[in-house]
Amino acid sequence: MIPMTQWQPADKAPRETFILPGMPADHGRLVTIWPPHVAGSKFQYPPFYTEEDIKRLEHRD
Repeated sequence: MIPMTQWQPADKAPRETFILPGMPADHGRLVTIWPPHVAGSKFQYPPFYTEEDIKRLEHRD
C-alpha cells in the first residue's frame, strides 16, 4: 500500500505535517490524505475549483 499525499498551503495544512528539507516554507506542506488511518488531512481541491466543479467531480446533484 502506498500512501497518497498532497501539497497543501501551510496555513491550511495540519501542524503535524512537515516541510521537506531544502524546500521554502511558502511551498506548503506535504500531507498524507489516504489511507484514512494514517491521513493527516482530507483532500483539498485547488482554489480555482468552483462548488459546481466539485459537485460534478463528486457526482453530487
